[in-house]
Amino acid sequence: MGEIKVSPDYNWFRSTVPLKKIIVDDDDSKIWSLYDAGPRSIRCPLIFLPPVSGTADVFFQQILALTGWGYRVIAIHLLQFHGTKYAAIDPSVVSAEELEVQKGRLGLSQEEP
Repeated sequence: MGEIKVSPDYNWFRSTVPLKKIIVDDDDSKIWSLYDAGPRSIRCPLIFLPPVSGTADVFFQQILALTGWGYRVIAIHLLQFHGTKYAAIDPSVVSAEELEVQKGRLGLSQEEP
């Protein structure tokens, strides 16, 4: 992903499609992030789910192409798998404070990778 992050296409994608956050539980402890691109008038969007170790960013080229053809695309970015120690936390899209909160919830110390 390091090479992709410096590409002009990826940087244009990140500057034009905002990463939105939604709360998915009653006590505000589970937050999902997503990219929602394309015409809002489309009531049946395409939904992309990233692989276990990936983020919604892996679909940026598909999102750019499909929205250019008039499709609405939602790519969900799961910051953590709730209730497990295994997480897909991408420090490039999470603030340092939020990363520390997520690490605390997962029981990870500073020394662990």
